[in-house]
Amino acid sequence: MIVVNGYVRTDKGRIRPINEDNFCVNRYFKAKDADSDQLSFGGSRDILAGIFDGIGGEKNGEMASFIAAKTMAAFDAHLPDGDWNFLINDMNRRINEYAKTNGGCNMGSTAAIVLVHKGVAQICNLGDSPIFLCSGGHLRKISKDHNELQRAKDMNLADMNFDSSGIKKNRLTKYLGIRSPELNPNIVVDIELNEGDKLLLCSDGLTGMVAEDEIERIMADGGSEHIVNCLVDKALENGGRDNTTVMVLCCEEKKSLIGRLFGK
Repeated sequence: MIVVNGYVRTDKGRIRPINEDNFCVNRYFKAKDADSDQLSFGGSRDILAGIFDGIGGEKNGEMASFIAAKTMAAFDAHLPDGDWNFLINDMNRRINEYAKTNGGCNMGSTAAIVLVHKGVAQICNLGDSPIFLCSGGHLRKISKDHNELQRAKDMNLADMNFDSSGIKKNRLTKYLGIRSPELNPNIVVDIELNEGDKLLLCSDGLTGMVAEDEIERIMADGGSEHIVNCLVDKALENGGRDNTTVMVLCCEEKKSLIGRLFGK
């Protein structure tokens, strides 16, 4: 049986005055005003975990990611009928309700979420906070960005000159907080997890500061806590220009009692 052990750490970085990132693991989420936090988790139970990168500027972004994490915590690893749209639209509705009652402020958040049940993972994402699968020492991105660059690629306009067009390639096209009754997140289901596989969820405070080949190298060795601390520390060492949140889930084979007794 595959069991998952994980670790998550968030840090405001060296430049930003507050931490607009948040995370949730089952019922736990980061306190709204905390600059940093970390959590070790795992075992045989189901895991619903996600990271959220707030947008809208300081307090607005911090509140949006906090609302998203707090909303997800209420589900406590139980996603009714695997309905990702219900979860996403509930978070989106609550962020919009807060914005409306606070002067229509501009606020939102990305979402990168994983559900692990009996050794099988599902992922769901909005925005540009990526999810990677590291298997056999090779790192592969399994989420899909929602920004202008990805939209250009989808339209076979990968060579588009963003500088001359005036369009910012990193501008998000989907995120929590959009004033829409229905969002269509990117969803990938039935990801079979094997012993030694690792899932990485992070904000762009990591991918903006650490090259993907360096992330792959660090992911290759050690447990979740060691890997997460190495990745966050590397982002800080390279300048820490943004808030950085990193979550790693490591898959291990748990032997039955008979297997442990007889080496099977």
